[in-house]
Amino acid sequence: MSTTRIYDTEGVEVTGSGIIRGGYRVETIYERQWGNWRLFKSGHLQLGKDISRCIDLKTCTDSAGILDWIFHYRGRLSPQDTYDLLEAIDDVLYPCKNYCSWGSSKTQNPKELINSYWKTTDANT
Repeated sequence: MSTTRIYDTEGVEVTGSGIIRGGYRVETIYERQWGNWRLFKSGHLQLGKDISRCIDLKTCTDSAGILDWIFHYRGRLSPQDTYDLLEAIDDVLYPCKNYCSWGSSKTQNPKELINSYWKTTDANT
């Protein structure tokens, strides 16, 4: 199970939700990872700790949206990171079934697909 722990400047754990800034250290334990790519419960896929390399999978409503992200990062990633990105997208969104089966473009509600992925993942742990 994924958990986030937030600590104040004294090292005392703080409870609550939302974005914490300044004076706090946030430690996240990820449920699912593909190489250096980490999936957050929010549907964000992030490369390591680099927040500039983050994909909001909730924006992928059609196959063009998925391809846009792939080609956006294609020349900026190592071959292994590119492979891991493709594996993550395939596992979570399952594009062949949900977005472009038999050459026909489809639109999806990616939030539902992400929630379904987490339910399946949680059930298998």
